[in-house]
Amino acid sequence: MSKKRYMELLLEQIRNKRAKELVAREINSHIEDQEEAYLSQGLSAYDAERRAVLDMGDPVETGVSLDAIHRPKMSWRMVILTTIISALGILMLGIMCKGTSNFTTTALLKKQVIYLIIGFGIMLFICKIDYSRIFQRSGILALIYLGFLILQDTGFLRFFSTATISYLLSIPVFCGLLYKFRKRNWYHLLIPAGFMLASILLMHYLWLFVSYKIVLVFTSAILVTVAICKEWYPIRKKIFLPILWCGIIGIPSLFLLMPYKFPNLFPPYVSARISNWIYPFENMYQSMVHAVMTRSRLLGHSSTLVMDFDSLISDYMVVNITARYGLILTCILAVLFVAFCIRLFYLALHQKNQLGMILGLGCSLALTVEVLKYFLMNLGMLPMTYGFLPLFSYGGSVTIISYIFVGILLSIYRNQNLIDETRQRRFRIRLKIEQE
Repeated sequence: MSKKRYMELLLEQIRNKRAKELVAREINSHIEDQEEAYLSQGLSAYDAERRAVLDMGDPVETGVSLDAIHRPKMSWRMVILTTIISALGILMLGIMCKGTSNFTTTALLKKQVIYLIIGFGIMLFICKIDYSRIFQRSGILALIYLGFLILQDTGFLRFFSTATISYLLSIPVFCGLLYKFRKRNWYHLLIPAGFMLASILLMHYLWLFVSYKIVLVFTSAILVTVAICKEWYPIRKKIFLPILWCGIIGIPSLFLLMPYKFPNLFPPYVSARISNWIYPFENMYQSMVHAVMTRSRLLGHSSTLVMDFDSLISDYMVVNITARYGLILTCILAVLFVAFCIRLFYLALHQKNQLGMILGLGCSLALTVEVLKYFLMNLGMLPMTYGFLPLFSYGGSVTIISYIFVGILLSIYRNQNLIDETRQRRFRIRLKIEQE
């Protein structure tokens, strides 16, 4: 059988178009290697091709086996967890809204349902596309994204109701830049670092959103640490990493302490917010949260929260649930989010594809940090700050962004056997030919 006919029969068994391209390169490479080995033994080109094709086995059976391997996959556990958390969040919001007769609260519930439907649709759309073809062009993405942030910062564009939350989207772009400039000189690391610094500096006037700046800084530092440990950049990690983390921990600490030690240099609300970190229970909301979480029953209503409705459904939803229904339901919710975060990291860290690994890790870190920050705030261990509980708390932009990150992770998992990272270099497997 000729090589051309063999490939036609084999590729007829492959259903996915992208898998056909991948399999065709892989099998052609094997056949060429076999041909070269037979030619070196003195066989003619015709006989070497026939023998090499024969070594590949039956084309139909081989094609069916490769079709089972190279096909899209769906992480149904992640989809189920996402659906459960989203449904529970909308259920809790519905119960809270039902307890009031205010027209505004009913409108909030309808808006959240719309956000959830839009977000779920975006998640499925992102899951279906090839993330690698988008983030391999991360340089263009970074320029477009910075342009978007500048327009938003100057007021020409208002895409998100809460402007700063859109800055979290800089994390996947940052991951793409880290991957794009790997295996080059050390100074190429300055490109992704400069992009992230520009994203943070565009938040210069927003002291209220300092928590997002801290999230971006720490997440970026972790991703750079992973890249250095994997030797993507020729940097001496025993020297660079201690310097990096001393700066990451020291500089934010200095900025937090300066308004507290020198209150006259900053607006009063900045010094008051910093003071909350040092003496958290002097704050009214935090004192109330601490009282609810320490005196709540296992089941049933235990206390009443005197807060505005927006805070109850966005910033303090976990405390609200604890006060209404007890600690058991809160513990169930915490277990759900622990499982959710573990699944996020599982999808990210079990990728052989390096772009998928770093991109998935960035999205996982962003969502997990927000979950941790939200629960700590609801336990009274952090002052009230801007944050969200992914897929659960009220908010339009936060809901959309949560689904975008989950969609990216699902796309990474779905395409893990359809992306060939070796296309930049020729990949060959030498098969041993036994002498007759």
